[in-house]
Amino acid sequence: MQIGICLSAINHDRHTRSEAREEILRLQERFKFTSVELILEGIGRRFAPYPWEWTEEEFKEVKAFLTHFQHSGAHLPFFGLNVICVNERVRDDAMEQMRLAIEVAKRLGLDYAVAHATGTTEGIMTAREPRRQFLAFTRLAGLCKDSGMTLSIENAQNLHDIGACADMIRSLRNNEGLPVAMTFDTGHANIPKNSGEAPYKRFGTVADALGECKDIINNIHLHNNDGTSDQHRGIMDGSADLKACIRRLQDLNYQGSISLEVRPQTQDLAGEISTLMEWIGA
Repeated sequence: MQIGICLSAINHDRHTRSEAREEILRLQERFKFTSVELILEGIGRRFAPYPWEWTEEEFKEVKAFLTHFQHSGAHLPFFGLNVICVNERVRDDAMEQMRLAIEVAKRLGLDYAVAHATGTTEGIMTAREPRRQFLAFTRLAGLCKDSGMTLSIENAQNLHDIGACADMIRSLRNNEGLPVAMTFDTGHANIPKNSGEAPYKRFGTVADALGECKDIINNIHLHNNDGTSDQHRGIMDGSADLKACIRRLQDLNYQGSISLEVRPQTQDLAGEISTLMEWIGA
């Protein structure tokens, strides 16, 4: 397993992007974790520039930062993007932003890029939304082909349902031959959508849901909540048994990345990493 952390765990309201990277390196020096996940979201220009704003200096700084890790990825933009919109101009603009972000990720030499299933047809073509999402991911994954980078689709937003997310990934991989995998988000698995059951429950436990997706997972977003909303709490601060998830991954000989995605409000980030390292026996 490649143990790591998402840069979203650092408070970018209080730290510049350079300072956030420096904080990650201080933690990496202490705990020797091997993976990191960037955030390519341009909202507020906090986590990163917008995909079209990257300068040569930014590329240079981030590439130097990445040399400290064996494994690296990035979360692609998703706020406000509608890649399945029935308005073609809106849809094409969203897809172009995603394309530019993927090009940034490729230039950085990342191993994977995380994508959410985003957008709506505003009720005009609701029945066709899954197909439109499939076509959007086909285009995006096609941009990753021959680059060595995997498009890792997260159980989030329009694919909040774990089974639906896994089915789409398997279809894109097996039927279309595309470089796709799954980012399994433990927090999303633990919360209901539209007043239904939490997605993990059809499988038994969150660990059982992980087991059902073992053939397609390449990345884990590890965080907890109380089962009511997406709170990104610490790994022991919630109703999901995340220690059992780690044990299941070890039993499955999982070789992908585990990315701590706790929120900056977490008081003791070092303590979170220490607990995770203890669970894996590092």
